[in-house]
Amino acid sequence: MSNETTSAAVAEAEERRAELTQQLASVRAELRVKQPELARLKVVVLNQQAAEDNLRRKILSRRDTINTLHAERPAVADVLPDDPDVLNWRAAVEAREAEVLALQDELRAMPNINLLRTEGVELTQRIQALQHAEVNLLNALSAVPKKFWGGRAVESSILGVS
Repeated sequence: MSNETTSAAVAEAEERRAELTQQLASVRAELRVKQPELARLKVVVLNQQAAEDNLRRKILSRRDTINTLHAERPAVADVLPDDPDVLNWRAAVEAREAEVLALQDELRAMPNINLLRTEGVELTQRIQALQHAEVNLLNALSAVPKKFWGGRAVESSILGVS
């Protein structure tokens, strides 16, 4: 191998190594951003699910209360609609119905958890793709000659093992 050919091969190998190293640095930088982002999103989804479950339990509890109140309807409600007991009963039922409506509005106002989950799936897939890219780049870097000695390439592992 001539000196010019060796110099060209060295320059080409160094250029390829620099390119792969830059790609690896970019992949690692994105992983450092995406992994904590996924961890935060998981917490948001869990908190959102807990909040939704809590609201649903409250709605069911209020509906059970309304059903119980209907079962306790005063017998004189049809005959004496202005009776104080009937008025109190009607006010209690209306108050619980208003609570149910307010809770349902609160539930509808919450962010869509399915969209959050979809975002989490997409983020997980992106992280997996980055992890595969990282492994592929490390493998490619370990295959690119790092040093030349005596006119021939000496393979050197990215992990420091010669």
